Amino acid sequence: MIFILIILLSVSLLIAYKCFNNVIAPPVLMSVGMLAASLLVCLFYREWEIDKLQSATCWLLGGGTLCFTLSCVAFLDRNSRKKTWCKSELSLDFIIIHRVRLFYIVSNIIGGLCLFLKIYHLKSFFGNLAIPLLIGASRVEAGEGDNLFHFPSIVRMMGSYTSVLSFLTIWLISIKILSKSKIKERFLSCLLVGQLLLTVFDAFLSGAKGNLISVIFQFLIIYLIVFYSRQGSYVVNKKILVKVFIILALLIVSFKGLSLLMGRVVEKQSNSALVAEYCGAEIKNFDIYIKSRSSLVRSKSCGAVTFGALYRDFGSDLTEPDSEGFQSMGDYTLGNVYTQFYAFHKDFGSWGCFLVPFLFAAISMFCYRKAICMVSHPMKFNAYVFIYASIAMSVFMSFFSCKFTETNMNLGYFRSIFYLCVMQYFFKKYLLNSSLKK
Repeated sequence: MIFILIILLSVSLLIAYKCFNNVIAPPVLMSVGMLAASLLVCLFYREWEIDKLQSATCWLLGGGTLCFTLSCVAFLDRNSRKKTWCKSELSLDFIIIHRVRLFYIVSNIIGGLCLFLKIYHLKSFFGNLAIPLLIGASRVEAGEGDNLFHFPSIVRMMGSYTSVLSFLTIWLISIKILSKSKIKERFLSCLLVGQLLLTVFDAFLSGAKGNLISVIFQFLIIYLIVFYSRQGSYVVNKKILVKVFIILALLIVSFKGLSLLMGRVVEKQSNSALVAEYCGAEIKNFDIYIKSRSSLVRSKSCGAVTFGALYRDFGSDLTEPDSEGFQSMGDYTLGNVYTQFYAFHKDFGSWGCFLVPFLFAAISMFCYRKAICMVSHPMKFNAYVFIYASIAMSVFMSFFSCKFTETNMNLGYFRSIFYLCVMQYFFKKYLLNSSLKK
């Protein structure tokens, strides 16, 4: 049955790419993520008994993904269907350089101070341990302990500021890289790279590989939109494809090392088993759930699993566990995530696997259509580009869990959008060249 699932996901990918011609379109990202997970799970075909995969598993996962793709196609508008447009000349002339320099000097001081305070508070609570051990201890405390450790609110706000600012930074770096301008502005370049590195280190301290990967993913989305603008089409040249392949290869090869640096206890697992656990075992876990009696029991509250993050933010006691716990097959650990379709099925039954993707497609396509307008105006601040960059990551990670609601439907994310709007106002008011203001 796994091969039927692979065929369904391949069809979904072909339809998505044929209709959008854009590798960062929502249905392309979801289809690629689900297809990659389905192929990776085949690495342990015998060990994980993939030959015993239920037909219901394949139809729910493949059909749900295909439903998302077709829904996105239905939401396509004339502007999104364009394949070519006028090429744009890129440069940093649209900003007031000396003000941007000062802005990033202050911002980098805030980011550096945030990192220092986070390490200080970690050491104060857990002891004078190495950073990987501190990260591991904080994760254990949050997941299995009494959850007594929390960063002060001011430190969390500084971290949010650094994270939101990274979108602006990536945009400016992308323009700088793709610009043909002879103005080098090395000091500004160093400040921009420095701010991005601070964001990466801050994500590293969170102990979640997803936060670290999301920075890379967001860079790719924003960079490609700016690249499309300069290129005048959605065609991606071979150089970029090679670079993306190299980055992916490095991430895969260093996956175990990255886990160890983040305080994970994975010494006994091989790198390939670890990659398959994080990026493929979700398919098997969903199948285990479908086979179990638990799949016959719906959540007690409407959308308690799918929209659990919002329930928790409002202090509701109606939330339910977002998984069936850790699973294993023989000596192999399969983790405790079940794809996004687990939440849909648990809340709304089999029909939920086809209806909820329609809702997500509507939201994704609204942001995508707004974001893709940047190809015509690459040097105009477009908050939707940054919003879509984070949503795109969640869409791609559908094979992992319901990241769409976990990440993009909670009060923290809504606050980030507010901060982004404030940044847009500040940018246009103080950092944008007056001759370009409207």
